[in-house]
Amino acid sequence: MDDDVFRKKIIDSVKGEDGLRKSFAEHCHYFSGDYSELSSFEKLDAKLAKISKLSNHIFYLATPPSLISK
Repeated sequence: MDDDVFRKKIIDSVKGEDGLRKSFAEHCHYFSGDYSELSSFEKLDAKLAKISKLSNHIFYLATPPSLISK
């Protein structure tokens, strides 16, 4: 999934005025990587650097249960 597909999912699933949904979705970004690959973190760093000029960030980082120590 890329940013455009992610934004379409947001627009399609959030209720409200079209203009507000689209405006909100424009500020949303998606990234998927492999926790075991350094290159994933390098790509994430590059993506964050590209969008870091914006202020007021919220990050949601999903970690699969299989990667959490018991």
